[in-house]
Amino acid sequence: MQRKKESGNTPAQQLLREYSDLLRENDNQIRRLEALIAIPEPTSRQQARIVELEDEIKASVALEREKGAAVEALVNELSKAEYRAILRMRYFDLLEWWDVIFALYGDDADYTKNKPQHQRRVFRHHSEAMKELDLLLARRAEA
Repeated sequence: MQRKKESGNTPAQQLLREYSDLLRENDNQIRRLEALIAIPEPTSRQQARIVELEDEIKASVALEREKGAAVEALVNELSKAEYRAILRMRYFDLLEWWDVIFALYGDDADYTKNKPQHQRRVFRHHSEAMKELDLLLARRAEA
């Protein structure tokens, strides 16, 4: 389940997408490195690539930590805990929408019966969180 907006990206959308893309890229590069390391008798070219990848990953993980701290600081300024939870699960933990919905409402006795309502609530809170995050970004840009 994926919701896509037809309009352009807002600053908040751009910031969170760039950060989650960096997380995914780092995960992919680590998997790639693990695959190379698992080769029983790597060629000299593969050994050199392992060293290069390790360096690239170290630099990218450092960037991830730096950007993550900045994004987390912004998310911490959001007014509602549910907003913060949704953004963290979706963009930091890279969860799919149904996993976010279940994490927030799966323990509710009416979860199965009211799944569509829970879904709408999460999407509404996500939208509200993004609007609030855009306001925070705009205030920072003005300062």
